[in-house]
Amino acid sequence: INTVKFSYNRIDKFVKKRQAVKVEAVREVLAIKKDRKKNILITIPNSDRMFKGAQPNAYGMIDFLKKVNGTILEKANVMIRPKTRNGLDEFISAIDNKRISIVRSNRFTTTELMDFADLIIPSTGSGVICECALLKKKFVCYDYTGLHKDYWERYGTDLYIDSAEKLEHIIHLYINGVELNVDWEYLWSDMVYSNNGDTNKILEDLIE
Repeated sequence: INTVKFSYNRIDKFVKKRQAVKVEAVREVLAIKKDRKKNILITIPNSDRMFKGAQPNAYGMIDFLKKVNGTILEKANVMIRPKTRNGLDEFISAIDNKRISIVRSNRFTTTELMDFADLIIPSTGSGVICECALLKKKFVCYDYTGLHKDYWERYGTDLYIDSAEKLEHIIHLYINGVELNVDWEYLWSDMVYSNNGDTNKILEDLIE
């Protein structure tokens, strides 16, 4: 059955009202200054799973966040959007870095935060990737399980990350204006159909 690939209804409402989202309100709540820094949003999976062995590369993300240095933070605001609060305290304790913003505010949806961000770092199996493609937002994905390299590198070698070292390298490239090895248009168009906010209409047309 031909479907809308990774697209689904939850983004429809946002796509329709996207122009109404107030970026300045997001900036105010997150206390982000009006500067030339890049805003990098990392969406993490359930934090409690990171410490149970099912995601062997999770410690690479934790190690990066723990050691993220002044060179990056001079040019970027790094924000983390947790999926749930499960295991979040343990995660925050593990990274132990007060210069990283943990965005727990319910005033904004994850999609609204994505629209505010310049670069998004979801996990390789996250539905956030669909929304990035629909919004045509640049993203690089982190593989917590280590199973998805072949799939993602076909869009460009810089799209796939599975270690603290590569994550730091890619972020350095991005914040310093180096073009990443990612075919963005191919990636976005291959992930989702064009969607103006009516996923059901797309499905109906495909079925007919």
